[in-house]
Amino acid sequence: MNIPFIYFLPFLALLGLATYRKTEYGIFAILATIPGFLIKTQLWFIPTTWLELSIYIVFFVFIVKATKTNNLLARFLYIMHYVRPYIIPIVMVLVAVLISTIISENKERALGIAKTWFMDPLIFGVILLDVLNSRQMIQKAIIAFTLSAWPIIMWGFIDFFIIKDLTIHGRLDSFFTSPNYVAMYLAPITVLIFSCLYLTKHTPLHSPMRRAHTAYLLIFASAATVTIVFTQSFGGWFGLIGGLLFLPLLFPKPTIKKTLILTLGFSAGIIGFFILYNSTQSHYDTFWRINSLETRGDVWEHSLRLLTLHPIFGVGLADFQKDYGNYIATLPKNKQPIEKEILRPHNVFLNFWLETGILGIVSFLWIIIIFFSQLIHEHITKQNPFVIATGGAMTALLLHGFVDTPYFKNDLSLLFWFIIMLHIALSFQKK
Repeated sequence: MNIPFIYFLPFLALLGLATYRKTEYGIFAILATIPGFLIKTQLWFIPTTWLELSIYIVFFVFIVKATKTNNLLARFLYIMHYVRPYIIPIVMVLVAVLISTIISENKERALGIAKTWFMDPLIFGVILLDVLNSRQMIQKAIIAFTLSAWPIIMWGFIDFFIIKDLTIHGRLDSFFTSPNYVAMYLAPITVLIFSCLYLTKHTPLHSPMRRAHTAYLLIFASAATVTIVFTQSFGGWFGLIGGLLFLPLLFPKPTIKKTLILTLGFSAGIIGFFILYNSTQSHYDTFWRINSLETRGDVWEHSLRLLTLHPIFGVGLADFQKDYGNYIATLPKNKQPIEKEILRPHNVFLNFWLETGILGIVSFLWIIIIFFSQLIHEHITKQNPFVIATGGAMTALLLHGFVDTPYFKNDLSLLFWFIIMLHIALSFQKK
């Protein structure tokens, strides 16, 4: 949806005023309107979106306020103290993205990707971390994030049950071009909410507020889970089930019985996943006589072969689709896969390596290792069970990442860094 920039101005002005009054108002507004990246405009010759402009406005007001009170340096040092373990891999990611942009043949698109999928989420993460300075603020941020999912859920139900204008027959896709996009966005936050439902009794809310808070979380988790089921995204189901495996770690006393019950439930879910996969016809192409897993297998095989040709720097940011197509064209007809035009390699790790080079994938894995290392420390010391909840959300994202790319999209990259920043903020909160 493209809208003239002039129509953005009053809303951006209101956002700026709200942020000037309290920075958290701007942060919560961004979290609640993440799907606004679909509302596009153009500022002079530069294409942009509501999400991008709102991040810049909030960041600008944040800088102005900090400068006015002469504590900009103090705020910066405060944030750097929080993210200290992540600084080197984040810098490495940005260097990898810069190199990949330089070598890209489509520099205009590469610059856009570097800006919206890497720089913008990190800019937002800086302000977010500054705001997440208490348990109450963290809870409010999570609630604000769930608000961004309601339009996806509600329009998904309307589209699926009433309009029935579906990209793929029988699969809920909401206003996205693929049902997988719905599952990639909803699965991590759903796992986080299920964890919060268990942990709500640990919150300092008064009884009526706690009941309302719990009721809202339960309604959201139920609606999101049903939505994920109707997407028929097996990667989404796999991520959701895998993320929920973290729930036993939240128990004050994770007994063998409790852990065994949830593990058996997880195993049953995985078995059911494969049974449904083999029995369903929704992912089966009757003409080509191939299902989506076999199609992905072809994509992974040829993506790996393409990677052997560009192992150090990759193919360049925004160049995968073109280079993959060119590589496929060099193969004999009987060796070519059925799907010759692929936007992404259906694997987040392959995608990082192919588009940002070996420096990019090493940095990405380093960030993940730091994340789970801190998680293990928190679990062993029992300092803060809320931190474990973010581990479930990240696990859901990464498990889905084995069969799709839950990062390389405006909302998904913001989701990834939201989980990271939430994890960092919780790590500094006392039990």
